Amino acid sequence: MKHLSIKEKLISALHRRKNKQRKKRPCAIDYDSTDESFSDIEERLLEWVDEKQFADESIRSVGDIAESLGIRRHSLSRYFAIVLKEDPRTWIVQRRIDMAKDMLLRYPDCSATIIGDSVGFSDRSNFARQFKKHTGMTPGEWRERDLIKPGEKNLYSFHFEKM
Repeated sequence: MKHLSIKEKLISALHRRKNKQRKKRPCAIDYDSTDESFSDIEERLLEWVDEKQFADESIRSVGDIAESLGIRRHSLSRYFAIVLKEDPRTWIVQRRIDMAKDMLLRYPDCSATIIGDSVGFSDRSNFARQFKKHTGMTPGEWRERDLIKPGEKNLYSFHFEKM
């Protein structure tokens, strides 16, 4: 067995540490460097959205989504940053707003407060504020603008009318 000087031992230890750190540090564009591949995350996230789990008001952060998907928070954060290029909280709110826009038109007799609650907003003022921030109008204004009243012409049906 070869005896190493103190200097050689230190250099050897530094090289081992450097190599160990390189192996741990994933590259920002190395999609499969974590336990969960981006395609696996995407598949789970699409299923999660299809099941409308974003409407659960307890879902507030990337950690909540990750837990619900059964994946690591870090992997999901990387997916949002690299693939979606969007903040997870903004993404959640946008899914909720999209669902609320649809429900406001489908259920004209249902109050905006009930719709806001059913899509994951715990209080009506937050729902109204977020809705206006994302659409430029209140839920009531959205409904009035797009709701087709009896006897009015549907502006979106011109493709189906005979000329």
